[in-house]
Amino acid sequence: MYTVQAVIARSGVLDADRAQVREQGRSVLGPLVLEEDDPVPDVSPISLALRRLGVEKGEPHDEFDAVGLGRHRSTSAWLTSAE
Repeated sequence: MYTVQAVIARSGVLDADRAQVREQGRSVLGPLVLEEDDPVPDVSPISLALRRLGVEKGEPHDEFDAVGLGRHRSTSAWLTSAE
């Protein structure tokens, strides 16, 4: 069986993005880390991981928005929508 996994994390507390994609148990992207004080890249680690999985962004969206993750960019927004 062929497997592809992506681990993505956005930490508001640490203000950091982290992403890694693995195929068949082997890392094919990352781990990528963008810390709060790092220069802002053209493409975030999370968007790069989603691209690797085949997600295509639309205008004016990024890959994060393209898969619906942008509808609640904070944990509190996710918790509120569950009520």
